[in-house]
Amino acid sequence: MLRYFACSVRNFRQLPDLSDHRMNWEIWVTLSGRVRPRFHDAPDRVVPDANFWVMPPGTRYRWLAETEKVERAVFHFAYVPHELEQVAKLRGYFCRQLADDELDEVRAIAKVIGAAQQQHGRLRSLFFQRGALDLALIALREETERPVSTMDTWAADRAERAVGWYSDNLREAPKFSQVAAAMKISVSHLRRLFQTHYGESPKTVFDKLRVHFAAGLLAGSTSTLDDVASQSGFQSTSDFCRVFKRHYGYPPNVWRRTVGKFDSNLVPKDAGIREVDLQRLVSRVLAIDSQEVKSCTKERRRSGGSKLQSADKDRVGSVGYGTSKARARFEGSRDSRRSDFGKSRVSRVRPSLISTTPVR
Repeated sequence: MLRYFACSVRNFRQLPDLSDHRMNWEIWVTLSGRVRPRFHDAPDRVVPDANFWVMPPGTRYRWLAETEKVERAVFHFAYVPHELEQVAKLRGYFCRQLADDELDEVRAIAKVIGAAQQQHGRLRSLFFQRGALDLALIALREETERPVSTMDTWAADRAERAVGWYSDNLREAPKFSQVAAAMKISVSHLRRLFQTHYGESPKTVFDKLRVHFAAGLLAGSTSTLDDVASQSGFQSTSDFCRVFKRHYGYPPNVWRRTVGKFDSNLVPKDAGIREVDLQRLVSRVLAIDSQEVKSCTKERRRSGGSKLQSADKDRVGSVGYGTSKARARFEGSRDSRRSDFGKSRVSRVRPSLISTTPVR
């Protein structure tokens, strides 16, 4: 769930923010100093004076500091609570000015998350979830509360129970009719409950659940895309890649290399430089894939084949997604596949070839 975290003083004169694209939800809290976002599509947009910002994924912006040194806490989450998501997407972003006691609350949250991140314990995900909930409560503290009727409460309860049941049976990829049967209500009625509570169709909500679960597997394991797709309830790897790209904007293999656990292998260990310029890294990764396809094609032709063999075609067709079946047909024996997977293209990308941006 938590993809990135930083809480320290940053000198924007020495380390300006050069990146303007994030794949995850970003919650930025300015603890001291003054910082404002500059949006890529509207650089002259006047933004409110605030020290608490929530930015949806895919929003193009960069942080400009009005003071040389800024103490900030930065949290990147794969997803945020539904209530905060609705408010932020409705406005394009969310911001407010926190009081001193609320900034102390954020410091306490950052301290807990930082400790959980360092310990690598089995309960760390619970600390990350609690941190996201606490930050959402701080964000929405001044929002106007509308009265909730008994019918709305009943609809929310049924819809959330349906989502919980689907999450428990996610690997079996249950159909919506099975979910409705488990809730003992009709399909049309459950669909209306989803529209009332989430404002989205059941398919959209369930796709988000599957993609979020898959993102956790990509970031926390070395499983192939075939395995991740099957464990996340997708019928095929191509279907998984299509839905994942529609949600995050990038194929899952690119997301894993730029946002997942392999970031530490790609980025220099410098304490002041820890993030990757996503656009340049993505183009570099795709260029490496294309070069490997060309080289394996030349080798085949040199060996006497005038046309691509079927294995080469599988390789060319799957290079964007890296399915295990195509890799198995192309690379030969099981032992060679294991050794090559251990030396995946992720580890072969040299840090010197990657454009990095300062830590936010």
